[in-house]
Amino acid sequence: MTNGEMSFRENLLRSVYREGWLRSFFGLFIAFLFYYIFHSFFLALLAFAFLFYIPVPLNTKKNNDPNTVIFLISMIAILVLAFGKGLELDLGGFWPWEWNTSALIFLTVWIISFLVGVSGDTNARQSIGPLVIGVSFFLFAFGSGTQEVGSAFFGPWWPNVYNNVQPLLKPFSTVFSNIFSTFHNAFTLLTNPVGYATQLMNATYAKNPTGKTGAFGVDFDSFDISPVFVKQPYTVSVILKNDGAADAKNLMVFLSAGVKAPKQEKGAFKAAEWSKPITIEGLGIKNCEGQKFSGANNNWAGEQWEKIKSWFAKLFGREPQGNEICEQTRSKLTKQDIWQVTFMSTGITCDAVVNYNLRKKFIPFNVTVMYDYESNSSLKIEFVSNEEWEKLIRTGEINRRLRFIQSECSSAPVKLSIGTPGLKNPLKEDQEFYIGINLGNEDRYGQIVKIDEITLNLPKEFSENFDITDCTFRKTQQNNRIVWKGLPENTRTLHCRFRPKQGSDLLKGAPSKTFIVTAYAKYTFIHTETKSSKLE
Repeated sequence: MTNGEMSFRENLLRSVYREGWLRSFFGLFIAFLFYYIFHSFFLALLAFAFLFYIPVPLNTKKNNDPNTVIFLISMIAILVLAFGKGLELDLGGFWPWEWNTSALIFLTVWIISFLVGVSGDTNARQSIGPLVIGVSFFLFAFGSGTQEVGSAFFGPWWPNVYNNVQPLLKPFSTVFSNIFSTFHNAFTLLTNPVGYATQLMNATYAKNPTGKTGAFGVDFDSFDISPVFVKQPYTVSVILKNDGAADAKNLMVFLSAGVKAPKQEKGAFKAAEWSKPITIEGLGIKNCEGQKFSGANNNWAGEQWEKIKSWFAKLFGREPQGNEICEQTRSKLTKQDIWQVTFMSTGITCDAVVNYNLRKKFIPFNVTVMYDYESNSSLKIEFVSNEEWEKLIRTGEINRRLRFIQSECSSAPVKLSIGTPGLKNPLKEDQEFYIGINLGNEDRYGQIVKIDEITLNLPKEFSENFDITDCTFRKTQQNNRIVWKGLPENTRTLHCRFRPKQGSDLLKGAPSKTFIVTAYAKYTFIHTETKSSKLE
């Protein structure tokens, strides 16, 4: 090799080496921007893992490449921190983790990125890096990092932008929810066919003589926030109405700051992941019973406190502190009655405006009503004798007579359906069958917190002529009543098998007979509404 060629090669290597350091520092700068502008340690660490590297000679073996070690350490730290602390991707909470849509998307992208990064070199990592960072930033921006991203892009106009755009995004959340539900149903069909058939039973609502017919319970008639000025009193008021067919009992209305409440600003080098969100007390709403006590020393009964913790954990992923909730209670709200609830604030202080940068962020208020409610349902099951069945076959009437039956349920937020999964009416008198019960939450903004009791009432002829076996979960049977108590919170389907006894005589010689089966469910339900305000 001539001196000229050697000189050219050395200059080329120096040029590549300098370019490598420039690209590396640019990646480090991007990581710094994520930390400085959006206050997210998670996104900064992600950018560091994929975009920062130490330039090494081209002939360096992969096993000796320090960049591979840096990448592995960073990716493992990202996974542990994402699922351990949440880190603004709404994945967080220690074991058991919440496997929501964001978690599944993130984990899929992480696995692909990890495999590409481990199997490839620095160039491969930098190629896949923008995709990983982009997806993570998307999850961050539409998750709990909304405030940081919005205020960074829109400044003081962000509260107005959010309040105008938010209603337009609700249909998209419905679409994603339906997609996730479809995959869940497919998994249930593969793993529990009888349970899936039970879910398909869909009751019709019986006419409600006292109110609306449909999926109604205690609903929000109105939700208003008076204009919010610094150091001036304002009110948060809701009007609740019981539109269902039962009386609501043990009502508790909670006010808290929303999931996307502004977080404390503590300088450029304080990551948002460890900044505390503003509380109701910080918004000037004080002197509530829930703010005086918390944990085991609170003034609520033990069962009430467990329900409160369950509700709060579903929204925020942790137990509540005393200054985070304000509540009002009522023992009973009869059908069609109205309850007006008002929370008064003494005003937001100047310190709160500065510490939480409230001029550039919207203020979400979360109001949740929790109450005990009940649903009732009835089902008519027709049986025919073997002789009548043969007659229907001979005359060709059997196909016309066979039909799926639907139960009738009361108007309530939880639809209680009863049915004979997979079978049509009428049934032969010696037919083995299941009776299934399905609890369907029909309220998009509500959910079941606790199932206190489910009762299945049977005709006395059933207990005399059928062996009742294979019931899901532990039950107690009292004469013609099957009762389930202490069910898991996520229970949605129940069923029992009915096998004809030897020598049974269900119809007593009649060609056909119709029996009525009824069911009753008592549960605790919550309905949540969120509304945002801003400083005037």
